[in-house]
Amino acid sequence: MFRRITLLIFALTVTLTAAGVSVFPTYAQTYCMSVTSRLAIGAQGVVTPGLPNVLRDQPVPGGGAILAYIPAGGVFTVVDGPECNNGITWWQVDYDGIVGWTPEGQWSTYWTEPAVDSEATASPAASVPTTPTQCTLAPRLTINDPAQVTPGLPNRVRVAPTFAARVLGLIPGGGVFTVLTEGVCADGVYWYQVDYNGLIGWTAEGRNSTYWLAPQG
Repeated sequence: MFRRITLLIFALTVTLTAAGVSVFPTYAQTYCMSVTSRLAIGAQGVVTPGLPNVLRDQPVPGGGAILAYIPAGGVFTVVDGPECNNGITWWQVDYDGIVGWTPEGQWSTYWTEPAVDSEATASPAASVPTTPTQCTLAPRLTINDPAQVTPGLPNRVRVAPTFAARVLGLIPGGGVFTVLTEGVCADGVYWYQVDYNGLIGWTAEGRNSTYWLAPQG
């Protein structure tokens, strides 16, 4: 009897396989992150504090060539994805002109996150100045002196003193930097060229009655 049952199961397996039906369970979902992905194509992301993120030419852990490493705080633009492989969610990104695949995280741990800052969470009334060339918030920073981002959200560092300029990186809340230039009024806010741990670019001081930067001490 046992042999007959075994032969019947074998025959059924052969029949279903020939028909293109898998008789074995698939576990593809268990090899993707168990939490919701937070990145999106066209949006900017940033590597979370801690270790750098690898940038590979293929969305495979340990496979393909390593193109670069994105340091903690490094900002990138999402180009394509996601791809799931061995429990890791991968996105194709553009980091300073280098395009490759970087992991968002594994299981319930995020290694990257959406890039947000004070600019993105400003109130609707403050997001569009009535007179773009007028800066109503008095500048408080001094050239060559240290300053810091106020506690809370990070400040973006851009290639030029305008909200339309490309983002180079982020200065976290409480992050200390050196002011390299006098304030420049553009887009309704004062901008300063700063040096944050070797990251040099322009960051906004604040808008309307809210300061995002403050003198240190």
